[in-house]
Amino acid sequence: MLENIKKIYDFAEETYLDFEDMLLDTTLDTYDLAKEYMQTSSDKISNYINTFFTEKDNDTIDNPVLSQLNKIDKVISSLKFDSNDDWDSKLIYSATSLGHLNEKIVKLLCNHYHTNYGTTQASKIKSLDQYLPRIIISDFYFINTYRNSIIHANDFQYSLTNLNKTIKSKLFYETKAAIAKMRFIFVKLEEIKAK
Repeated sequence: MLENIKKIYDFAEETYLDFEDMLLDTTLDTYDLAKEYMQTSSDKISNYINTFFTEKDNDTIDNPVLSQLNKIDKVISSLKFDSNDDWDSKLIYSATSLGHLNEKIVKLLCNHYHTNYGTTQASKIKSLDQYLPRIIISDFYFINTYRNSIIHANDFQYSLTNLNKTIKSKLFYETKAAIAKMRFIFVKLEEIKAK
């Protein structure tokens, strides 16, 4: 039964990524960074994370997760607070990248602990409550909410193309926090593997 659930989840994930690719293909040029991530880095990161617990030694020099986090940090650090140029595309890129990392790591841990997870990211995170420290669970939720606040900005009642300095500051520091939280999660993931 667990194998059937895994097959269904894998099919849903492939369908989700295909759907996301179609959406990205039909959007404006401002989404180029997110599209590039989904087409190139995504496969490399997915393969790395999917084999994380089965590979004896994961490559720490050419670690695609840490490389991606460094890239996101560099992209976000290049934003200018006195200009609206690139805010939308760079925030979408960071949210897409961090959201994907979050989803892949949560799925990896759900499979590792054989949890009975649901269909939403929040339900998958909740299914890990008894296995992980509260700080990691909280960080997973933070990154998920951060991703949603960018990808579904209208639901949060702001427009990514016309941000005032207060919202820019909020989103800039939330992005920096999401990057730091993902780095922390990845260090903890290494510790879980070492056990």
